[in-house]
Amino acid sequence: MIQRNNYYSRRTLVELIVTFLGLAGFVQSGQAAEGMTTNSNPAPNGSFPNGLVEVRDGSLYGTTYKGGNSDFGTVFKMTSPGCLTTLVSFNRTNGCHPYAALTEGQDGNLYGTTYQGGSSDKGTVFKVTPNGELTTLVSFNGTNGSCPQAALLPGRDGDLFGTTRFGGPAESGTIFKVSPTGQFSTLVSLSHGIFLNALIQDRDGNIYGTSELGGNEDNGTAFKVLPTGELVTLVPFAWSNGCHPYAALVEGQDGNFYGTTKGGGACGDVGTVFKMTPVGALTPLVSLNRINGKSPEAALVQGRDGNFYGTTKAGGKSDCGTVFKMTPAGELSTLVSFSGVNGKYPKAALVESKDGNFYGTTEKGGSANLGTVFKMSAAGELTTLISFNGKAGDVAGKVSQATVPDKRAGLVAADDKTPVTSFRYWDQKDAQGKPITNIEPQRIYGELYYVGTVGFCAYLLNTGNGLLLFDTSVPAEMHLSKRIEKLGFAAKDVKWIFNTHYHGDHVGGNVEIMKQSKAKMYLHVKGMDRLDLGLGKGKIPDNCEVVGLNGGETITCGNYKINVIYTPGHSPDSCCFSVDVPVEHGIKKALAMGDASGFWCDVAWEQRNGYPGAGRDYRKTIPFMKTLGFDFLLPGHPWQIVKETNNDGNPFASREDYCRFLENRFNLADEFLKRHPEYE
Repeated sequence: MIQRNNYYSRRTLVELIVTFLGLAGFVQSGQAAEGMTTNSNPAPNGSFPNGLVEVRDGSLYGTTYKGGNSDFGTVFKMTSPGCLTTLVSFNRTNGCHPYAALTEGQDGNLYGTTYQGGSSDKGTVFKVTPNGELTTLVSFNGTNGSCPQAALLPGRDGDLFGTTRFGGPAESGTIFKVSPTGQFSTLVSLSHGIFLNALIQDRDGNIYGTSELGGNEDNGTAFKVLPTGELVTLVPFAWSNGCHPYAALVEGQDGNFYGTTKGGGACGDVGTVFKMTPVGALTPLVSLNRINGKSPEAALVQGRDGNFYGTTKAGGKSDCGTVFKMTPAGELSTLVSFSGVNGKYPKAALVESKDGNFYGTTEKGGSANLGTVFKMSAAGELTTLISFNGKAGDVAGKVSQATVPDKRAGLVAADDKTPVTSFRYWDQKDAQGKPITNIEPQRIYGELYYVGTVGFCAYLLNTGNGLLLFDTSVPAEMHLSKRIEKLGFAAKDVKWIFNTHYHGDHVGGNVEIMKQSKAKMYLHVKGMDRLDLGLGKGKIPDNCEVVGLNGGETITCGNYKINVIYTPGHSPDSCCFSVDVPVEHGIKKALAMGDASGFWCDVAWEQRNGYPGAGRDYRKTIPFMKTLGFDFLLPGHPWQIVKETNNDGNPFASREDYCRFLENRFNLADEFLKRHPEYE
């Protein structure tokens, strides 16, 4: 089970940014289920949409995670024929990166959340009028929650209920209530992180929800919130009946609840559809099987015909996701298999419109691979109404540098010698002369990203079929997950973790990631018996696979091949990993080095801890590493190369800097071993 997911203002203000109008063609009849595209929207209009809501006059409103004037996301309005108007471009002050659909309040205004932005950059709750006047109601500050990712629930009393993924006293998330005027109260503060999804209120006024984690082996739960603020678990999901629900429940006409899980089930780890009674009796209705869909992330909607309609983010004919219909008894039929051209990765719930059709969004796909709005008849006839095309300056159809949400900082220099990033050595100063103590996650080049800290490296590779990590930095609660999310990805999508060695500053984040994703971990066999030392108090989940390496393997991960190179010395299990990464000018080979040519002082430490011959191996490894062919180096610590070569501070070194670094390391080791021959 792998998913992707992938969230305040110094002032409360009304901000109207009516930016542009994109015209879409009208629906044509006789279209096959795979659909047709009626519009490519040449004006920049956002990217990565999050779903729709239909308001009383029949108009559809939505948000995009990115795009707009500042690339921080948008609010848009669309009439059913396909005319789109961008109402708000977020600017970080008033919010940044909305991750959920909007909700219509009793007052006719629309309400939503942003995952980041606001006065503390920890997310906002906002109100927007139908004509685009935006007011920030809440700026999260950590204490009252942070990073809301789910849509708001309009309560019967006119207030709105929501969840945050982080924040609160234990930094583990909250459930909150907010009035249309911004009066805010925290209802529940979680003691441990279980990642709450959107809430629902049943016909009796009770509030129910789901959590991605928690329960049996962190497989997720369905819960009820009591009037006292206590959260009561109704269903602890198990692998067989589904795991890791990512969407809200929906109350059926029969009074039962229906929902989806993105993992588990009888057909492998691909997800389920289930029914739950108000007291928590669970009945699995469908185990998805990839052909009929995989990994649903969206809530169901019960149509006027009594059937349930939903989406799966992957699976289907092209593994780009599906739309399905399911009877209350659990008979499922696939209505649409997305192809990429007509949309890709539907992750939001459908909306059944007053006109009898269903409307929805896909996270990617369309003419620029930045997402779509589509219309579907009850019989599955699909028309793509809008193809999103990004932010000002982006061009429809330009896919090479806009295929994923990212921090747009790393392109290869014109001379192809070094990646150009904003990352510079940690002891440099900022514009105000203050030491730089943090580094934002950012693209290095191609689909390779930096997600480590200022002192400890971790690298993310988008393989086209899941995410891959080279090392996971130091252990810190949700530290790495948050950095991955800042790039628009999700830790749940990590399928592979390649650790260069067992030390805690390289495997420290493994447990955090593997609990969410069940990623397969790779480590040299000689580090297996020392792994507990590196993990400290952490424990690899029992349902995760740990693969021992010997060196010399080539492992296929998505569209990439990872070459394993055994380089002992720094530790008995030290390895390097090389991978070819497509860039604008061709293919460039990256070398994830870890500490293979790292600290000579660790040789003594390792030998004292049962690694005889550490010094001897180290002296052999450094000359060998000079023979390795690569274009760009990915060090284990940002300052390794910089400190010893006096380059311009770019830690992603060229081969010339790398060789100078190795020479210096060899000399240091040689001097040390001459003084301490016992470590030879």
